[in-house]
Amino acid sequence: MQAMATLETRLARPRTNGMRTAKRIPLKVKFLVVGQDTSGNPFETEGETLVVSPIGGCLSLTQDVREGDNLKLVASNGKTFTANVRWFKCDVSCNLRYVGFRLLEPKMGWVIADGTQLTVRASV
Repeated sequence: MQAMATLETRLARPRTNGMRTAKRIPLKVKFLVVGQDTSGNPFETEGETLVVSPIGGCLSLTQDVREGDNLKLVASNGKTFTANVRWFKCDVSCNLRYVGFRLLEPKMGWVIADGTQLTVRASV
């Protein structure tokens, strides 16, 4: 049986040829997280990111969720993002859950922009 990876190894795990697909930046941002728990019951709770990238990140919350499920992240400015749960880890010592997520749509307005989100304004 393969041992479960720790949060630190999951955050540092390379994706392609030893390189991550996107740079991760430690950043705490609070969101209202809306989804379904492992029993299928709807929930709304506060979550906070630990790291973010242009395509997703990791957040902590107090609900159990399933890999593959989608969550709605609502920012304090009202902007809403749909995220897919890529991995989930529960730390029973502090009653926190860690969720690795990948953004679905929309990505525009996410806390870190990727190069495709930037527009150049021509000066006149």
